[in-house]
Amino acid sequence: MKKFWRPFLGHDKPIICISHPGAYYLSLDRLARRGDASEGFHLSEKLQNLGRSSRIAIANDVSASDLQVSPIVLIGGPRFNRWTLALTQNLRFAFQLIDNKPRIVDRDNPARFWEIEETNAVKSSEDYVVITRLVGSSSRKAVICVAGLRAYGSRIGTELIVSPAFLEKVLKFAPENWDKKNLQFVIRIASDKGIDDPELVATTYW
Repeated sequence: MKKFWRPFLGHDKPIICISHPGAYYLSLDRLARRGDASEGFHLSEKLQNLGRSSRIAIANDVSASDLQVSPIVLIGGPRFNRWTLALTQNLRFAFQLIDNKPRIVDRDNPARFWEIEETNAVKSSEDYVVITRLVGSSSRKAVICVAGLRAYGSRIGTELIVSPAFLEKVLKFAPENWDKKNLQFVIRIASDKGIDDPELVATTYW
């Protein structure tokens, strides 16, 4: 896990960038949650365990100059987090909106894509999440982005990037010096298994 997070560990205060703060509403049978603030706080605690403090910021409050001075963790898909769109839209695994439905596409193989099927009667029991790690460049510090097709995928993905067991599994056959490379994982998550059995369906390093 320290290798995966190494680009972040040389800075005192990485930024955890969330799409919007948590909000709650009452329905007839449950208390439902919207927003990803809780994932941000969970991640902040994990970074503290690695010896680094962090600050949580809402996407609209983060500027381009922030990216030049501090590494950043993005939580949320491009429909909700504007920086996810700005920093990942030209990468191999990116998001597209087709017929008003989100889809993850393989830009190297346009016939390959991942989406979830939902109807008015049935809600999909799966989600897909793209985990992206970009090492620093001349215009920005390091970036980790966790973006699901739905909020569920983003939530589980945030737990996975601080799971030693998950990182060991997906990096088992990684190329030499992977910790110095950019990388992307596409992960399938079944809602009945969650963090316990994520499936790696695609990966790329460069």
